[in-house]
Amino acid sequence: MPEMSSERADLLEKLQSHHDELVATVRQRSSEELSRPPAPGEWSALQQLEHQLLADDIWTAMAARAAIEDEPDLAELWSKYRVVEESNPFPPPSEPRTLDELVGLLEERHRQNLEIVAAIPDEAFGRKGLNTGWGNLTVMQMLRGVYRHHRMHIDQIELKESSFKPQRVG
Repeated sequence: MPEMSSERADLLEKLQSHHDELVATVRQRSSEELSRPPAPGEWSALQQLEHQLLADDIWTAMAARAAIEDEPDLAELWSKYRVVEESNPFPPPSEPRTLDELVGLLEERHRQNLEIVAAIPDEAFGRKGLNTGWGNLTVMQMLRGVYRHHRMHIDQIELKESSFKPQRVG
């Protein structure tokens, strides 16, 4: 088995640890805590999990495409995500799936994420995708978006100030 690059190893470690932490965070909450928005106009933990599934799907789809194409325009993929999320409706449904259903879907999505990362050659992590909704990003930046997005929602569910502040890039 070939040796894994340190960049890939770090990405895999953070994808795993943030996924595990997100699941543990919601598993330790009561049904009432999971269903109650932390403040008016904010999403409940269950709604955040619904949102996370959509976001993971788009980030990995964009990364997988940018890994094999030369600077693809990802605006269509990003807008597809926005249309799906907005019609979901945005914010996610007031009656989301159960915690067990959502955790099962998150586990499957995580498995797919790891497969996508495993299929990307080391040299493709620096490839760039255009118009991701957050600017022009490399494959690695898009994949880091998955675990950073988990971190934001972990903090939100735990009622903490977000430890990650997303910034658009050019």
